[in-house]
Order: sequence, then structure tokens, then C-alpha cells
Amino acid sequence: MISLAMIVRDEEANLAECLGSIKDEVDEIVIVDTGSTDQTSTIASHFTSKIYHFPWKGDFSAARNFAVSQCSGQWILSLDADERLDSGQGSIRQLISNSPEFDVFGLPLLTSSTTEYEKFTVIRLFRNTAEYRFVGRIHEQVIICNESVVGIGHAPVICHKFVTHKQRNKKRWRNLKLLEQELRRDPDNYYLKYYIGVEWLGLGRYEKALPYFQAAVARISVKQRMFRGPSIRYVVDCLKFLGRSDEALEICQKECELNPDFTDVFFEAGAILEGQGRYKEGIDYFHKAIQLGDPPVWFFHCKGTESFLAYYHAGFCYEKTGFYEVAESYYWQALTINPQYICPLYSLFLMKVTNIKPGSVFDYFHEKDSFAHDQWTATLAMLFFEAGLPELAAQCYEQSLTVSGDTSIHRIRSLLYSGCIQQTLNLINSIDRANMTIEINIEEILAYILNGDYNRAKQCALDLWVHFPGKRSEAWAMLTIIARMNSGVGYSKPEKSREGAIIELQLSIMENCLRFRPKHFDVTCRNCVFKKLLKTIADILMESSAESHMKMIDYMQGKAENLRSMLYYKYTAARGLYL
Repeated sequence: MISLAMIVRDEEANLAECLGSIKDEVDEIVIVDTGSTDQTSTIASHFTSKIYHFPWKGDFSAARNFAVSQCSGQWILSLDADERLDSGQGSIRQLISNSPEFDVFGLPLLTSSTTEYEKFTVIRLFRNTAEYRFVGRIHEQVIICNESVVGIGHAPVICHKFVTHKQRNKKRWRNLKLLEQELRRDPDNYYLKYYIGVEWLGLGRYEKALPYFQAAVARISVKQRMFRGPSIRYVVDCLKFLGRSDEALEICQKECELNPDFTDVFFEAGAILEGQGRYKEGIDYFHKAIQLGDPPVWFFHCKGTESFLAYYHAGFCYEKTGFYEVAESYYWQALTINPQYICPLYSLFLMKVTNIKPGSVFDYFHEKDSFAHDQWTATLAMLFFEAGLPELAAQCYEQSLTVSGDTSIHRIRSLLYSGCIQQTLNLINSIDRANMTIEINIEEILAYILNGDYNRAKQCALDLWVHFPGKRSEAWAMLTIIARMNSGVGYSKPEKSREGAIIELQLSIMENCLRFRPKHFDVTCRNCVFKKLLKTIADILMESSAESHMKMIDYMQGKAENLRSMLYYKYTAARGLYL
């Protein structure tokens, strides 16, 4: 028999969803209300008759232990009202029956800040015996003295409701006040110091968090791995954010000796060495992380440090040391392990585009069956486009099995700037006007301009002015371009408040125009519309104001710097063995 033990207060907005997710997973629901003034108890009564009232004493453990004392089940599940249980990958009963040797289970927790690859495990399921009770007035927890009784479940998953940044910070400040009060009562409690560090870290105050984590690590023994793992990780994070990478590396290397099966600290050491330019040393640590694989379940673990992340970073280190073929192999291993992690695609593209002809780069990725993945297709198309190769970007989409339904702004731009103007307009016309973004509206106007149809272009810009009041600066910018190109006379100067948005849009258009690579020569020759468009935008920017003039100069200087960077990469790579 499984009992849910929950404490609540003013949770009418969350409680129904929470209990609805758990009602079929437990045999008993026990709700302890600590002083609600809303409809919390009424909502709870739709799910259970076991509703109790407990005067709030500023002690979360006291309230939770009271809830546990009212439970009759052999197992206790503890949830908060702003959480729900996802049993899609496995139920509580399955977890218990499959692992009868354990008394306590850690369950995975997903929060709004949890990354795709980061895993948090929390103790929420335990046998209903006197040995297992909550401790701590705040950040209460079930203390486990014997780790051998704890099992780690991969399902079900506890999902925490999304909270805004403002709400989260408000809660953090509240927690800090309570934790500091408790620490004054119990100054040697390293759990309190750990949690104070967590709150400061969440607030981005690394200099405040660090001494608390350091104090906790000094007291947490190597055997207390459930707390030591995240404590070490947070110390390292704080030191890195504070620019103290040498100290962070020393911590990692020491922990590698103390906990030689803690994969993540080997990866962290490698990443720090990589950041310091010590690539050969970093490779050794990444290899060790790969060799170790997943760490024991006790450790705080970022998924991928044992596999695709380690392969990617090792590949980067090999690339930086001139072992380009090895780097290429490692990048592909990372992609094979996790096709959703696309960083290696960027590195592979840059390696190839600086060493072989653009068409050969496309053929290379085509031979690797890269366009079978929609995400890879979109990424490679974007990279070809940014490299000034829109025709190859368009070909990427043509290779995709799902291209017919792709109306993304990236596909539209790849078609437009490769000279497929009518195809661009046909694609835009297939989109429901109600769902068109401002970016697509702008590209439609540009397509009509390049087609020489100034009347349609002007009508679209006027529609933009009427239907998107918040984007009238962009509409004004397009109307100015159209008027200047059509009659040689522009609009009057815009209001000062609109100038920033107008300059930004015109520079963006110029950037894309510089990528214009028409498939058919007559496109550029038709009244020289393309060259005229570029000159028009440049003239407007140089004439409008001192600010737009300076922005134009900054833009050209930035282009020159990007070219220098590309040439440096290209000729540095050429000195290696990879061709």
C-alpha cells in the first residue's frame, strides 16, 4: 500500500493537477493544510477525505512528519502541490516490485531550469518506518545513514511546475532568510550551508555562494556521495564563474583521486584545461570520462559527460592541436551518440568549408546522410546561408523528406537570396496570413522589390503598418526603401524613437543582400534591381543621421574582422595534415 503525504497552503491553482496525476498511483492520499485561506481544502476533498489541519510553526519537517504519521501505507510518497508525477515510463508500483531490496528510492526531478542533459535525483519514496522521517526546518530531507538501502529510479518522473524568474527569486530570498536563521541556531550544520550556497548560486551571486559550498565540502565525507557530488560541482562552477580556473582545476583533480568513478569531475577537469588552451592534457581527462561511462547513481551527473559531450570536447582539442582527421572522427561519434546535440555539426562545417570547395562540403554532408535529420538539415542550411551560400542552403531543404511542409524563415531566405524569387513568393502565399511573422512579411516585401513590383511591395508595407502597430518602425523602413528605389525620393526622417529599430532592420537586410547568389544571371541584370537595393540601403544609412552613419561604419569594420578571422582559421588549418 502506497500513501501520498503532502503539506499544502493556498495551493488552489496547482492542487487539482497534482492530485490528478497521482490518484491512480497511490492507495491513499493524506493532505495536511497549514493555514490556507483559499479553496485548497475544497479541491483536496474531491480526491480524499483524509484532510488534516496543522498550525504552521515555521518548521517544514514538523508539518511533513505529521502528514506521514497520518498515513497507513507501507510506503510514503512525498510531493509538493506545484509538482506532478509523470508515470509514462514506469509506475511507482513497478519500481518497488522490481527492487524489493531497497527501503528508499531517489526519483528524477525535472524543473523549469533543468537542462535536457542534467539529472537531479531527490529522495521522495521511502518505507513508512520510524527510521525514515524528515529533518530540517527548511529544505527538509529524509536523512539516509546507510546508502545501500537506497535505489535510484529512472521513472516515474517528478515534474515541477514552471515558475517565473521573479517568482523563483522571491522564493530564494525567503529561503535565505529562513536558512540563515537556522544556521544561527546550528552553526555547524553543513547541510544548511550547502542549501544557503544553492540559493545564492540560483541568484547568480557566485562570490556569496562559494564560501558556503566550500564549508559544506570540508565537512561532507567522501562516503556521503549524494551531497558531496553536487557540492563539488557547485564549488567548481562558482570558481569558474569568478575567473579562478586554476583553483577549479585543482578541486577537480583532487576529487578525481578521492572519487575515481565520478565521471563528471574528469570531464570538468578536461573542460577547464581546454579553456586554458592546454588541449593535450584536456584530451586525457575526456578519454578517462569516456572510459568510466555513467557514474554510480549517487553522483550528480550531467548526461553526456561520459559520451557525446566528452567526444565533442575531445574532438575540439584534437582539432586545435592539428589532428584534424581524429577530430572529425570524434565529432561524428558525438553526433551518432546524440543526434540532438548539434554542436559538432558547426565544427565539422567550419573545418570543411575552410578547406574544400563549397559544393564538395555539401556533397560531404549528403554522403553522410545528414539531411535525413530535420534538425541537421535546418542547421546546415543556416550555416551555408551564413557562409554566403544561399543556393546550397536551399539545396539542403530540397534534400529533406519533410521539405514540403517547411515554411520557416530560414527556408524562405535561402530561396530568395539564391534568386528563386517566384518560388519564394509561392511559398509565402501558401502560409496562412494570420500566422505570418514580421520576418516573413519583410522577406515578402523584398521579394516584390527584387521582382521589380514596387506597387505590390508598397501595399505589403502599408498592410504591415496597419496590421502590426507595434512594428511601424519596420514598416516605415521598408516604405522608405521602396520610395527611394521607385522615385529616388525617400520619406521624411523618422521619429527619434523609431531610429534604432529602423537602422537594425536596414543593416540586417544589407547583411542578407550581401549573400545574394542568384541561380539565373538575368535576375541580377533586370534593371540592376539587386545592386540598386544595396546602394539604396547604404545611401539611406549614410544620410539619415550621425547614428546610422556610425552604425554603417561599425558594420563594415565588423565584416572586415570576420574576414580576418576566417582567413586566420583557414590558413592555420592548412598548415595541418587535414585537407
